[in-house]
Amino acid sequence: RRLKVVTSEIQYLDEGRKKFLKITRNIGRIGKIEFISSFGNEEIIVRCLMYYFADLDSEDKISIICSLTNPDLIMKCLKSPLMRLSPDDRAEIVLALDDDEFKMRCLLSPEINLEFGRADYETSLEEIVMSFKDDKYKKMCLDNPKFSLDNTARALIVSRLQDKEDKLYYFHKYDFESSDKAIIICSLEDDDEKQRLMQNPDFQFSAEDKLLIICSLKDKNKFKKFGIEPSQDINLESDLPQSMTIGVELETEGDYAKYLKGIGDFLDGWNVKGDSSLEDGVEVSSPKMHWSNEDFKSLKMVCNILRKFDLHTSERCGEHIHYGADFLGTDYKAWENFFTIYSECEEIFYKMTNRKGEPPREDVTEYAQSSNRDIMKLFSKEGIKISDEIDLRRIIKGLQDTRDRGVNFCNIDEDEINTIEFRMPNGTIDFNTIMENIRLFGQLLYVSKQLSEEQEFKKDKFSTLKRHDLTEREKLESLLDLLFDDEDEKEIYRRKMGFC
Repeated sequence: RRLKVVTSEIQYLDEGRKKFLKITRNIGRIGKIEFISSFGNEEIIVRCLMYYFADLDSEDKISIICSLTNPDLIMKCLKSPLMRLSPDDRAEIVLALDDDEFKMRCLLSPEINLEFGRADYETSLEEIVMSFKDDKYKKMCLDNPKFSLDNTARALIVSRLQDKEDKLYYFHKYDFESSDKAIIICSLEDDDEKQRLMQNPDFQFSAEDKLLIICSLKDKNKFKKFGIEPSQDINLESDLPQSMTIGVELETEGDYAKYLKGIGDFLDGWNVKGDSSLEDGVEVSSPKMHWSNEDFKSLKMVCNILRKFDLHTSERCGEHIHYGADFLGTDYKAWENFFTIYSECEEIFYKMTNRKGEPPREDVTEYAQSSNRDIMKLFSKEGIKISDEIDLRRIIKGLQDTRDRGVNFCNIDEDEINTIEFRMPNGTIDFNTIMENIRLFGQLLYVSKQLSEEQEFKKDKFSTLKRHDLTEREKLESLLDLLFDDEDEKEIYRRKMGFC
C-alpha cells in the first residue's frame, strides 16, 4: 500500500528519491522486479532502473531491459553509465534483440562499447553474429574487418548460414584448419556430401575431426558403420516410474571443446553449447529421457564419445540432473515429504553424489549453494508443513530467487522446462557415477510421492529419519533404509560416503 502512494508520482522521481528508497528498501528482489514491471510506461521503467534500482542483479536488469519494445529506450539503457552494465551485460542484451537491423546498429556503435575476447564473458561476438535471422547480416560481419574474428569463430558463423553455396564459398575463402572445416561440413544437409568431404585426403582430418562429422550424420547406424562400437544394453536392476522424466547436463573441458560447439545437436537430440564458467569447455545436454535401456544406452555412448574427444572434467565442472516437476505436480503432501527428507539430509546428499574420497568442487558454493536455509525460512517453527496447493505455490515462489542452489526450483512452471534440478554433484563423464546420481535423486522424488499416496508406506523409517539425535552414520543408514530396499544399492552409497 505504501508503494502505491508514490506510484502515481513516479515521474517526479528526483523529488522523492529518499522517501522512495526508504519505502522500497526491504521489498526484496522479486518484489522490486514486479514493482518495476508493473508500470505500463517504458520511460518510467527505464528511469526506475537508472535512478532507483541500478543495484539490481545484472540478470534482473538484463531481463527487464530485454522486455522493452522501444529501440530508443533500449539504446539509452545500453549507453548510459547510470545503468551500471558491464560490457558483457550489454552484449547479452544485444544478443537477445529480435530486430536484425537494430542489432547491427548496436554492434557498430562505438558508444555502446561492446568488448569481446575475455574468457569470463558469457557472450561472444560470434554468438551475436550467429543470432541474426537474415544471412545478409552474418555475411556483413564476416566481410567486415572491424570485427576481429578468428577462424574458428568464422567457421561457427559460416555453419549457421542457410545457403549451401554461401557455406562452400567461405569454406574455400578462408585458410581454415581441418577442425574448422569439420565444423562447416557438419552443418551440411546431405550425409553423402559430408562423407565425401570427410574422406578427402587433401583436408587431412584428424580422428577427432572425423568423429565430429560422424556425430552429425543423420544415419541411425552411423557409429556401427564407421567401426565405433555402440553401447551394450544397460542392466537396469531397479525401476523408476515411466511417468518420471529425466534430463542431464554434463560439463566438460578440453582443447577440442570449441569445435564441438559447432555441431549443436548430435546423437538423437543431445545438444552442445559453450559455458563461460569453464576453461575451454562445453555443456552437453540430454533430450528428455525416461528410466529405459534405450535412453541410457545413449547416455553411455555420449560419455564414451566425450572421452574420444579427449575431454575431461575439472574442479570447475558440475553435473546437473533434471526431473519433470509434474511428477510431484500439485501433490502438496508429496512436496512436504520431499522438503523434509532433503532438509534432514542435505549435507549427506552433497557428500554421496561424488566418487569416494572426492570433495565437492571448489565453486560449489557459488553455483550450487545450500538450499536448506531458503527452505527453512519459508516454514514456521512448527516445522515443514504445507496446508494446500495455494501454500505450495507460495513455497515454490519463495525458492525461485536464484538458480544457483544445490536444488534449483526456478524452472518450475516454465512451459518449456518445468523441472526440479539437482546441481550439487561434481562434474563427471563416468557413466556409472551419473547413473548412481540419477537413481538417488529419482528415488528421493519417488519415495516422497509414495509416502503421500500410501499412508503406511515406510512410516517408521520416515519417523526415524526426522530424529535430531542421530549421528551422521545413523542419519545415512536411516536415509538409505527409506530410499532403497536392496542391500547392494545401499552399499554403493555407503562406499561413496567412505563408510566401507
